[in-house]
Amino acid sequence: MASLSQADVTRVANEAVKQDAPGYEVVGVKINDSDGDYTEVIVRVIDCDRQPCVVTVGVFRDGGEAQLRKAITDSLINQRAR
Repeated sequence: MASLSQADVTRVANEAVKQDAPGYEVVGVKINDSDGDYTEVIVRVIDCDRQPCVVTVGVFRDGGEAQLRKAITDSLINQRAR
């Protein structure tokens, strides 16, 4: 399976946040050239009352949209539980 592009990762991340993890906003996606398919999704915590108000979610973009979406959603749900 081909790796998702930065635009695809951004789109999937925005969809995941809007539908599955309200209270977050995607502010960027960084593809790490030296680490293959590893990508970081940078997310702002809305109405944040403690620092840091930005979360970085590390994901791999070679497993398809459904896998990427699940990884982002699961990570943000775990982050919220802390």
